[in-house]
Amino acid sequence: MNRTDGISLQINISPSDYLLCRKLLQFQINFFYNHIDEVVLTIESKKSKGKRFGNNFNNYQDKLNLFLESLRNQFPKIRVVPVDYSPDAKKKVAKLFFSNTKFLPDKDFRGGPFYCYFFGLYSCAFQKILHLDCDMILGGDAKHWLTGAIKLLNDPSVAFVLPLSGPPTSEFNICQSYTKRLNRYTYVFDRFTTRVFLTDITKFTNHKLFLKLIKPNIKRIGRALLQQNFWEMPEVLITENIRRTKTYRVDYWGENDQQGCYSLHPVYKPASFIEFVPKLLEQVQNNKLPNVQKGNYDLIYEAFMTHTN
Repeated sequence: MNRTDGISLQINISPSDYLLCRKLLQFQINFFYNHIDEVVLTIESKKSKGKRFGNNFNNYQDKLNLFLESLRNQFPKIRVVPVDYSPDAKKKVAKLFFSNTKFLPDKDFRGGPFYCYFFGLYSCAFQKILHLDCDMILGGDAKHWLTGAIKLLNDPSVAFVLPLSGPPTSEFNICQSYTKRLNRYTYVFDRFTTRVFLTDITKFTNHKLFLKLIKPNIKRIGRALLQQNFWEMPEVLITENIRRTKTYRVDYWGENDQQGCYSLHPVYKPASFIEFVPKLLEQVQNNKLPNVQKGNYDLIYEAFMTHTN
């Protein structure tokens, strides 16, 4: 039974992410470490087909394990949990999150992560879970954001609370389309992202998901045939679920102009970006961001490069 009196920080990692993790993972852990009760590093143990999700998987497995062991020595709250694909584990995970299946696919129709997302949440010791993908960048004030986000999560209609989508503009506007703006700092969405969110595990168990095949179109069917897998992505299933149950995702900065939190998502991660990550994090920590990035959730890499030259 998940404990109600703490927060799990849960991060999904694949060996393919090793080079980026060397630059970013310690920053992610440090950002929330003093305000959470455990760190669950969920390590992908099954390689995806193709280069997009499986590139260098085998080459970096041992290096990733050594790196994570060094982090465990620095951060005692870390638990490293390889994804368990055994039939018994998959049955338990399916039972917790899904209402129409005892079977869960390993990957989605693109070859992207599927089961590992739910296994990661299943592995957490605490009822409240703060999930990150290993490429997400956070800025701002973790402590005050978490306090306000937990208050929002107590509302039965709020299924997920996310940091503000992109660093704030002077008026805390965002470039993403949203359903409703509640106030200066808070936006409501009826669609979901698996990249970063705070939730309570009961938000899943009270409104279980449905496993679904993809809706066919030429591009999707082509990918699915290549992967020999026809299952829809988790974020699509969860989006359909919050719409069906009339619950919401909330993007939230904080309670005042100074103390809040935002997220940045690097869409493309070439070698040049990975080398740039330490400088990028320095700019984030010092709040020295190019103006064009403010309000934008997807990282505008070129703007940062121009900004530093």
